[in-house]
Amino acid sequence: MWRVLDEVVSLHSISEAGITVSVEGEEKTFPFSSIVFAQTNKNYIRITDRHGQAFLTRMTFSRMRSLLEQDNRFLQINRGIIINMDYIDTFGKDACVLHGGFHLPISVREHKKLDQIRRNYVFFKLHNKHLKGGASR
Repeated sequence: MWRVLDEVVSLHSISEAGITVSVEGEEKTFPFSSIVFAQTNKNYIRITDRHGQAFLTRMTFSRMRSLLEQDNRFLQINRGIIINMDYIDTFGKDACVLHGGFHLPISVREHKKLDQIRRNYVFFKLHNKHLKGGASR
């Protein structure tokens, strides 16, 4: 029973993990699961959430990337753009379309590598879902 309880607490902690940044002078927490993408915007980072709302925070892109890459669902697809792979609708040779109709350019030079990372992520996710589904039967 304790093992099951530990697993539930662990899963809850993972699903609630995220980042906290300053937005308009106030601390705002974004769960990883709610971030669709982050993109540089002059001296700011624009974080777009699953509701299509954009929030600006003053931060370097490298700092934002290090925060987001704590979670394996994030992928830098171009200079100054990092996306949440859970929100990909289509992944083409020169652009990625995310839920909400966001079209973001992909590094053409890195396309094959990025596509392979995305495929591995999808496979890993499907494989884990299958294992979890099989274990509960």
